Amino acid sequence: MTIICALHDEKEHCTWLGCNDRATIGDTPAPGAENKWLKFGHWAIAVTGSESVYNQYLQLSDEKFPKTSASILEVFDFLRSRYNKYNLGQQKGNDSTTSYGVEGIIVHADGRIWDFDSHLALSQVPPGRLWGGGSGIDYALGADFINLKNAVSAQERVKQAVQAAIELDIYCPGDVLVERFAL
Repeated sequence: MTIICALHDEKEHCTWLGCNDRATIGDTPAPGAENKWLKFGHWAIAVTGSESVYNQYLQLSDEKFPKTSASILEVFDFLRSRYNKYNLGQQKGNDSTTSYGVEGIIVHADGRIWDFDSHLALSQVPPGRLWGGGSGIDYALGADFINLKNAVSAQERVKQAVQAAIELDIYCPGDVLVERFAL
């Protein structure tokens, strides 16, 4: 898996996006470095799980992405339609919805952040809260809890959260990537 994090910075009028730059294939670190955050106009998306496959299908759909929309529901509808087009999900047992095998974070350039689970159920992240996803999430959120008490900048909070996951979770290999995302 991986670690992805996002935090809106009210002072800098941007959102800081963070991730580790490698992934694992089973228990083996993948050979190449990559940024897990994909940008589509006013939107940034990062997924965990089978992220490389899902990222490739999202990149194939770049021209159709609702890049200038302000509606999370329009982006949500787009994601579901893309995943269904490529037959990526499956319905298990008595589940009433399809599971897509990935979870992630969606960020709008105005600072709004949403978490989504494998069924694409959305939850908006409260303003000022660092949020993460992937196998290293517990380490990242624990590091951020300590940084809240130390009045660390938003950029540094994201960096240290990702670093904690890399250091403590064997499924978060690589180096820290942190970037600024804004309108």
